[in-house]
Amino acid sequence: MITGLISVIVPVYKSEAFLEACVDSITAQSYANIEIILVNDGSPDGSGKLCDNLAKSDSRIKVIHKENGGVASARGAGMRAARGEFISLVDHDDTLEQDMYECLYERIIETKADICICGYNIISNGRNHVKNVPHEKRLDRTSFWETYIDDNRYYEIFLQPWNRIFRTGLLKSTTDNISNTNGSSAEWVCDIDAISFYNDCIAIAPGGCSVVFYNRPFYNYFASGSPASLGNTMLSELSTLHEHSKKVMLSLLPHRAADIEKTINCRNIADIVMEMHRQIVLKQPVKQKLKWRNVRTLMKGTVYNKTKLSALLLFLLPRFLYRFVYKMYSRK
Repeated sequence: MITGLISVIVPVYKSEAFLEACVDSITAQSYANIEIILVNDGSPDGSGKLCDNLAKSDSRIKVIHKENGGVASARGAGMRAARGEFISLVDHDDTLEQDMYECLYERIIETKADICICGYNIISNGRNHVKNVPHEKRLDRTSFWETYIDDNRYYEIFLQPWNRIFRTGLLKSTTDNISNTNGSSAEWVCDIDAISFYNDCIAIAPGGCSVVFYNRPFYNYFASGSPASLGNTMLSELSTLHEHSKKVMLSLLPHRAADIEKTINCRNIADIVMEMHRQIVLKQPVKQKLKWRNVRTLMKGTVYNKTKLSALLLFLLPRFLYRFVYKMYSRK
C-alpha cells in the first residue's frame, strides 16, 4: 500500500462514447498522485481497445480485461489490484471537477477521517441540479448515525458510492470483521456495491470509523434525459436497505428507537414519492398510493423541501396537472 496514493477504479462497459471524457477529467486532476484502474468488464464494443489506447497516453493508467460480471464484480477486480492508501470509485460516463481529489485528500488528512464525502451535480438535458452536503463537519461513528436520524437530507449524499474517497484499510478491516463474524472467507470486495456495506464500515469497523463532509459538488453525474423508473423491485431493495440501516442504528443507539423508527418511515415514504413522481412524468401506470398521513410525515421530517412539495402536489393534484406543473418548473 502506497501512502498518499489514490486508486481510482472505473468499471468499463459499452463506454466508447464517453470514457475518454471521464478519463481526461481524472488525469487532469490537480492532485497527481493517483493510479487509474480501468476494468473492461467484457464489453462487446471497442471499449477494451480504447482502454488500452488511453493507457499508452498516461503511465498512471492500468487496464484489467475480464469476463462480464457486472459493476460490482468490475469494482472488485479493480480493488484487488489497487495499491493506494485511498480508493475512489468513478462511473464510466461521469466526470470530476479538476480539484476534487486535492480537496478531499487535504480534508481527510487534516481531519484524520476514514471517509471524505462531497456533494455532486446531477446533469440532465443541459440542466444542473446540485446535491450538496447539508453541513460541513466531521462525525465519529455515533454522531454520524445521530445526524442521520436528525437530518434525513444526509441520506441522498451518503447513498452514492462515488462522491467520496475511502481509506483502503477501512474497507479491508470491515470485510475481515464481517468474514470472521459469519465464519466465511468471502472476499471483501464482493460487498462493496451494496450500500449496506458502507453502513457496516461505519458501524462495525474495528477501531471505529469517522466521516468528514466537504461542502462542494465535485462529482458530475450525467443522468439520462428522462427520469428512469425505480420500479417495485428497486423500492423493495431500498426498503431492505433502510431496514439494514435501522438495525445498525438500533445496535448503536437503542435509546433512540422511536426516532429511528420515524426516520426509516420518512425515508420509505420519500422513496415512494420519488417513484410516483417518475411514473407520472414518464406517463406510466402509478402503482403506489399516497395518503395524507404520509404527506404529514414528510412535512415534519428533514427531507429536502422539493420532496415535501412533490408529496403535497401528488396528493392534491390530478396526474395530468401534476405533470404540467413539473414541466413548467423544469423549464424555469
